[in-house]
Amino acid sequence: MLISVEITNQCEVAAGGFWVDFYLNPSPVPTGPNLQWNDACSLNLCYGLTWPVLAGLQPGQSVVLTSTPDSFDVPRSFWMGYFTPGTTDLYLYVDSWNPGSFVGAVLELNETNNRAERHGLLVPGAVGVPLDPSPAPAFPSR
Repeated sequence: MLISVEITNQCEVAAGGFWVDFYLNPSPVPTGPNLQWNDACSLNLCYGLTWPVLAGLQPGQSVVLTSTPDSFDVPRSFWMGYFTPGTTDLYLYVDSWNPGSFVGAVLELNETNNRAERHGLLVPGAVGVPLDPSPAPAFPSR
């Protein structure tokens, strides 16, 4: 399964570098920065993705992020190419990480448009029975 998202800087000034996190059935739901996907997993087999957009975005500039290993941050992600059985909700949070800051890495005019979500997915299979019983790896600091 290929995940593809397009992020656009809708402001009139350049945005510095930032992080993007993709969550499956998060608990709690991301409502602001500094909740990494792996700290909000509610499924027994926890998948999620992290992308660094370290160069930032110029006004009006867009970037497309995908679930291919050449796009996401492999050491800070755990992605097998499919959703875990029982997945119903997907969330993407832009500007997701900057410890000590309640606005993330980029101060924006509108901090409320950083989250996208999709609900009502039906992923069949036995909930909580991992296909690969190995645990998710330890993740390095950002």
